[in-house]
Amino acid sequence: MQTIRERGIQDKENFGKRPEPLMTVKELAEYLNVQESWIYAQIREARRSGFPVIKVGKYRRFERQAVMDWCEENNKYS
Repeated sequence: MQTIRERGIQDKENFGKRPEPLMTVKELAEYLNVQESWIYAQIREARRSGFPVIKVGKYRRFERQAVMDWCEENNKYS
């Protein structure tokens, strides 16, 4: 699980551009068409599985593209 401080500047091409808004658990569950409980299970396993979650205080947020990349990498049927 990454904190905002740990993430740093990951992509110099996007430096200065407004980042895509972070998604909440509810928004991500709706986007992926899964239950919120599945998202929470992924958060609990994030250290082992590499699920891309960002800690913002007591909250957990997600970058849409990072989650989509993770889904592609972890798709057992591709």
